[in-house]
Parts: sequence; C-alpha cells; structure tokens
Amino acid sequence: MKKVIILVVLGLFCENAVQANDNEASRVEATVQSDVLIGDINVNGKTKGVEQSGRIINGVPVSIEIYKFAVSLRVDNRYYCGGSIISVSHVLSAGHCVYPFLTNVSRVSIMCVTLLIT
Repeated sequence: MKKVIILVVLGLFCENAVQANDNEASRVEATVQSDVLIGDINVNGKTKGVEQSGRIINGVPVSIEIYKFAVSLRVDNRYYCGGSIISVSHVLSAGHCVYPFLTNVSRVSIMCVTLLIT
C-alpha cells in the first residue's frame, strides 16, 4: 500500500513538472498583497505578466529585505544552490548541494547579500 501511495505522489510530481516545462514561455499574472518592488516594475496589486521559468509556478520575486536569511552557496565563485541561515555559524542547505564537494570543501563558499541604506 505504501508503494502505491508513493508511486501516485511521484506521478503527480512528474506530471506537474512536465506541464510546467510545456508552459515555459507562457506569461502569467500574479496577485500580490501589497506594493512590492519586482525588478524594475513597481507593482500595485498585480504584476504585468511575470514569466514562468518552469520550476517555480506563480512565484513572485521579492526584495532581499523580506528574506534576510537567504544565502547563495557558490562553487568556484558561481551560484550552485541556495541555503538558509539558521545560526551565527551555520547554514542549512540540501544534502545534494554539498555532497559532491565533501573531499574538496575549499571550492564551496557562501554569499550573503544585504541592503544597507544610510
């Protein structure tokens, strides 16, 4: 029974991924709760046709001020994965992001970005 449930859930995920890839070039209209700065567009309630990437569905870009805990895991100074700050000296990320570099951790760095307005 567990195998059947797992197969059904896996099938649903695969179907969603295929549909997202089919609509990769499509444009969507996303509703937001308040004024948000999205790239160069000042949004007042709705975005003007945000493009789907095929991986994040109905996502809306936001300012770094809202998500101060987000970091970029970089390999050879290029973006590789994302992570979250969980303490002063720890970042949480997916295991598949760091496993290939267990023997050569010097290639991995973490970049934190902040906005400082004076």
